[in-house]
Amino acid sequence: MHVLQNQDKGICPICKESLPIDSLPQHAAVCGEEETPGSLKVALMQKRSLYENEDKEVWNIKVLRRNFIKTATEQLEDADPADWLKKPKVEFIGEEGIDCGGLLREFFSLLFKDGEEFEGNNFSVNSKLLDQKRYILAGKAVATSILHGHPGPRRLNKYVVDYILTGEEPNMDSVSVEGLNREDFKNAIKQMEEALPDNIEMVYEGCITLLDNAGYKQRLLYDNRNEAIRALKAYCLLYGKMAAIHQFIEGLKLHGILNLLKQFPVEGAKFLSEDSLPTAEEVHSFLKPTFSEKEEEKNREEAIIYNFSRFLQKVERKKISTLCIDPFAEVPTEEELCINTSHILTCLLGCRRIPENIPYIVIEFDHKKSSLPKVNTCLPSVIFADTEKLQNYAHFEEIIISTIVGSYGFGSA
Repeated sequence: MHVLQNQDKGICPICKESLPIDSLPQHAAVCGEEETPGSLKVALMQKRSLYENEDKEVWNIKVLRRNFIKTATEQLEDADPADWLKKPKVEFIGEEGIDCGGLLREFFSLLFKDGEEFEGNNFSVNSKLLDQKRYILAGKAVATSILHGHPGPRRLNKYVVDYILTGEEPNMDSVSVEGLNREDFKNAIKQMEEALPDNIEMVYEGCITLLDNAGYKQRLLYDNRNEAIRALKAYCLLYGKMAAIHQFIEGLKLHGILNLLKQFPVEGAKFLSEDSLPTAEEVHSFLKPTFSEKEEEKNREEAIIYNFSRFLQKVERKKISTLCIDPFAEVPTEEELCINTSHILTCLLGCRRIPENIPYIVIEFDHKKSSLPKVNTCLPSVIFADTEKLQNYAHFEEIIISTIVGSYGFGSA
């Protein structure tokens, strides 16, 4: 975890790190030298810098949270080609807040979570969306999100991502059935794997439609079942999604993002591939508290940071849950939800993962006020008030859960 004393700070124009004003010129002069030349991070940083100019023309995107996917899709579909080259600014109609990055991150997070173009860890199969070129739209949205610092959708299986970035198809024998996003295909494959010579005909009768869809025209026999299994895996994983995948690839070319991801496939895959939740330590290390020079205040602040760290550890161990209500559901009902680190990051940043262009979240303290924590997803920063009470862990947990659940993006993780 970082520690930052209270003093005048400025932002490095290259890495965007907040630093003391007196050390900023020295830092900026050598910033980036430690980066591997030609790395994806540096390449994206250079592209992104073109949009930092305050005079850059803006693409205003206005959406309704209660009808997000419909209004977001309409905004993207209605956009002119020139709009995609502008600096996007998002407004959630009826909500306070000016977009300085946080609302844009939340916009893309919601789009990638609920968009019809994705299904499980793969693309959906939808002829209407194909006809409307919606997968191209999804690719353009992903390219734009990566350009502007979003961590990407991170929901596609590694085999699809490898195909997008390298054009290589996997050895289907090495593909786990659990990696498929269709239950009917998974069940059929399991039945074939467990089949015996005396019941293979019955298995064939139950799987004949899927085999036909996959283009496997031979009669299923015990001796050729592995060949049939490979055909089902290939169709479910790639071949049945090819039209959607290639539309997505076309959209991902926007801003030259596809070429960059292909140039650095290991780094690039992280933006697209499904991954595990951030650890408590990763989130904890991302916090940068501004400790007071006054001993009494600093003691309170350290106790609050300890409580935050303890809360993160309990979240990682799945020991924090809360009742929540979806206010936009047709019939709002309460359900218990186990809070995870993605919920915390969504509250603090507007996205489920830590963006590569944000070095930390500033944690500040207001010892005079007794209000709830104030979160700014754009900076990003959190101001903890009522510091006397927040030294008590039980009270801290109650307040931080309330802050997370009360955030606009709660549930999008």
